[in-house]
Amino acid sequence: MSYRVSILWFNNRDPDSENDYHWSVFVNPVNSTRGTKYDAFASTDDDGTMRWSYSHAPNYDERQSALFGGSIKLGNISDVDSFLELMLSTELPGSDENCQTWVTNVVTEAVRKRMLPKSANKLVNDVPVRA
Repeated sequence: MSYRVSILWFNNRDPDSENDYHWSVFVNPVNSTRGTKYDAFASTDDDGTMRWSYSHAPNYDERQSALFGGSIKLGNISDVDSFLELMLSTELPGSDENCQTWVTNVVTEAVRKRMLPKSANKLVNDVPVRA
């Protein structure tokens, strides 16, 4: 079965954020709007320390969020397990990085490993960043 890999972006609901958009990786069967949304997200501990974590939402409809801004299709894959392994092995953002950094790093590595076409690296530049 063939799966599509896309970047979804969402309007950031946090007015204090330095980013206007949250980015996610979305993997879905080619002829479906439902798939799994993968994220790197930050939360703050009680002591004020920011921690990054992985998250995923299965059976997600790419347009279900009221904050949905759009999507960019990067290419198709056939081996979802290998792509998932690549995402989980991509280092979470560090200081001065964000979800956009993580998604960019996932795409760069997927292109390097020939999971996605070289054009995916250029398509990342079409995803909105801070306005």
